[in-house]
Amino acid sequence: MITKYTNLVEIPKVSIKNLAEIVRRYNFVKYEKAKRLAELYMKWGDIFKINNLLAWSQAMYETGFLKFNGIVPESANNFAGLGVTGAQDVCYTFETEELGIIAHFAHLAWYCYPDHVNEYCSKKYDPGHTDKKHRFDVFKLEELGRKWAMSSLTYGQSIADIANQILELRKKYSKSKTKLRIEDYLNWFISRFKKPDWKYIAIHHTVSDQFETTMEMIIEWHKTRGFIGEGYNFGINGYGNIEFGRPLNISGAHVQSWNNVAIGIACYGDFRSDKLTKEQEDGLIELIIPLKAEYNIPTSNILGHCQFEGSKTACPGKNILNKLDKIEDLPEI
Repeated sequence: MITKYTNLVEIPKVSIKNLAEIVRRYNFVKYEKAKRLAELYMKWGDIFKINNLLAWSQAMYETGFLKFNGIVPESANNFAGLGVTGAQDVCYTFETEELGIIAHFAHLAWYCYPDHVNEYCSKKYDPGHTDKKHRFDVFKLEELGRKWAMSSLTYGQSIADIANQILELRKKYSKSKTKLRIEDYLNWFISRFKKPDWKYIAIHHTVSDQFETTMEMIIEWHKTRGFIGEGYNFGINGYGNIEFGRPLNISGAHVQSWNNVAIGIACYGDFRSDKLTKEQEDGLIELIIPLKAEYNIPTSNILGHCQFEGSKTACPGKNILNKLDKIEDLPEI
């Protein structure tokens, strides 16, 4: 499920057909165009490492499912309201559909990455881009409100609502049985959101359902405790799917007195009684290896929450602690 808290650099979970189907429902005469555009959104989402489902849903919101009944004319090839001031037909225009889509992703990158991500991330492709410095103040959908959409606090939720309609239309994708391939996105996330002084990796459990827990749920739980959002940097469910949480350039909120130096990984489940599935254990190893390499973290500094000095907790539970010997056998990099 997509919520206003979903991260803009989350892993995409849809196909070209999934994206285009929403236009079949609301604007059938543009279905062929939608398939053409959806292919480009898939392509450029992968290049920019921005969730193409969310970008597409934003385009659907801005264009009225390609009806273009608002300020921006269809001829502008502008799918995200770029350069709109409020006056009719005042907006940025692009020579081709693909250039308009590149500009959309480049402008999203300007908001959610600390620096340029590729050669297209520039004022040459996005007229609203500042080449010297990125805004870098949007991580989740809700944060687009009053930033991308200056007058709307519900902008992010509106995009989430469209994204969820798209997910409902999927015919062949099964969340519960499909392990997403995330290697490229993981490495990108680690390299883009850097904080140089990570020295430890802290392993946690959530004391919640091993298969149904999501990062969005954790955000809500942590906010009720007074946190600004999720305290963990990553989460792993029982199917082995890895979810991105708090960006790695920001201190976490998961091990008191150690948050400035410890990356937080939460395994979903209650491992006082649950046991890591093979997929979950593999996902944990898959996540730890590039983190060790990027930050030169020794295996001796991969610890359960309870193993940090000053911690008074049983987290992450005996059934994870018993597995840490396998993690500690990882070769030094």
